[in-house]
Amino acid sequence: MELEKLATEARAKIIWGESLERVRQYLQTNGVGEKQASALLATFQEERQAAIRSTGKKKTILGTAALGGATLSWYLLLWLGFSFNHQAGKLFTIPVALGLFGLWQLYAGLEMLLAPQMEKRDVSHLED
Repeated sequence: MELEKLATEARAKIIWGESLERVRQYLQTNGVGEKQASALLATFQEERQAAIRSTGKKKTILGTAALGGATLSWYLLLWLGFSFNHQAGKLFTIPVALGLFGLWQLYAGLEMLLAPQMEKRDVSHLED
């Protein structure tokens, strides 16, 4: 196989979350030398981590915005005079749900930003 096609397939395997060792083995069994395989894998791993960090940044921003919206809506309900009685208390489930969603997104985003190498899923499935 020609090197360009091997490199494209190796990049896809890395982006899909396949282990570095399996991709290294794939390259070497197809005639790519150790140094060249290591250089290619380092480049592909950097690309994967950049994509994961980008998704992490989006999730962190979304989580922070959701937490801010939850906090603002909580205080807005209190300012408007709603109390925690049975009927009006149901309105408070909206900011609570928004806050929980925000925490979930913030945690996932920070995890992707701070430790992208821990993510094992396909990069295209990170938005889920």
